[in-house]
Amino acid sequence: MCFTVAVNVIREEMERRFGARFTDPSWFKAGYLFSAFRLPVLPVITSDDPEAIRPAKWGLIPGWIKNRSEADKIRYKTFNARAETIFEKSSFRKPAASYHCLIPVSGFYEWHEAPFGKIPYYMYKKKEKVFALAGLYNEWADPRTGLIEPTFTIITTEANLLLAKIHNTKKRMPVILSVGDERLWLDTTMPQTDMKKILRPAEYDEIGYYPVSRKITRKDADPYEASAIAKYDYGYDPFKSGQ
Repeated sequence: MCFTVAVNVIREEMERRFGARFTDPSWFKAGYLFSAFRLPVLPVITSDDPEAIRPAKWGLIPGWIKNRSEADKIRYKTFNARAETIFEKSSFRKPAASYHCLIPVSGFYEWHEAPFGKIPYYMYKKKEKVFALAGLYNEWADPRTGLIEPTFTIITTEANLLLAKIHNTKKRMPVILSVGDERLWLDTTMPQTDMKKILRPAEYDEIGYYPVSRKITRKDADPYEASAIAKYDYGYDPFKSGQ
């Protein structure tokens, strides 16, 4: 699963990394702790305009949703989409076929079940300050107001060896795209079988990790406070615990 990410990168650096420009840079503010449950607006790069970085709200609203009440309910169920079933589930079938996106992040958080409780870990790519998670994108039109709401979901897959040990209950991880696969994922004309091949676990030795404070779970945790990604010593090593 992936419900919390960091986007600790300045606008210009993100633009250089992905070869795309913010359509409107005024809304973007880098941060360390964006929880899906707060329905944050994050930058995405979409298959219909891969040269642009645009805002979208976490929690995909399918096109067939009829009203605001239904939209507000379903998005809490669509923060993530399982790679194995995106072409089957009604919420994701159409976006999986036609509307892909990249979600630029600097890291993400996963929880480990230790003997004394859950420990949050910060995960990042060792050689890339900002990288892309694979996602699906949709623009939902509110039938009452006519307003268009861009939304997205992060695709998850089975955990690699590292994430299986860290995220030891669900054993899932977000799809971390290689640089070479980013543009491929934005090509929605490719066969479905080729799309599925892209949605694989990242190599475990590409990912760094360390524990952080449980304070990040507080409802009043500041998403722009750098302490969210500060290392915290629990005196515990999941790779030596036998868990």
